[in-house]
Amino acid sequence: YDPRRRAAGTLATYLGHRDGTELAFVANKGPGSRSANAAIPCAPDVFDRVVAAADLVLTGPADCGSCTAYSVYDAVQLERTGLPCVVVTTTMFEAVARTMARDFGMPNLRILVLTHPLGGTAPDRLDAWAQAALDDLEALFSPVEGPRSIEDRAADGLR
Repeated sequence: YDPRRRAAGTLATYLGHRDGTELAFVANKGPGSRSANAAIPCAPDVFDRVVAAADLVLTGPADCGSCTAYSVYDAVQLERTGLPCVVVTTTMFEAVARTMARDFGMPNLRILVLTHPLGGTAPDRLDAWAQAALDDLEALFSPVEGPRSIEDRAADGLR
């Protein structure tokens, strides 16, 4: 598994290099770590392992309907344990992600929005989007700062 082939993995890789963070990737979140399907909730055994080992989490990609639903669901459940979590979604599914976060009782869930689509996008383009989003990702994990303005993000191809 190459984590840089996925948007959240690419972002995590760059954030780790920037901050010297130790990274761990969960690609298979089904029971016993057997399924890579993003359109299912994180299995309890995998969830417990993440909560015990992680300091912060990126979920996603939320760039289709069911993937968005379960990425947001997982993030809300992780945040409820006190573990900071960011959902990586796209412009096409931002409204869905925000609505679901609100409906799950967490209207201020941390959501990073990239250009749609992530799936099928060339790795070099994903790489550029990830580099451009790093400051926003760090800001989402920071209790003091917020993300940059929409105008600043638009210049980078982000929403």
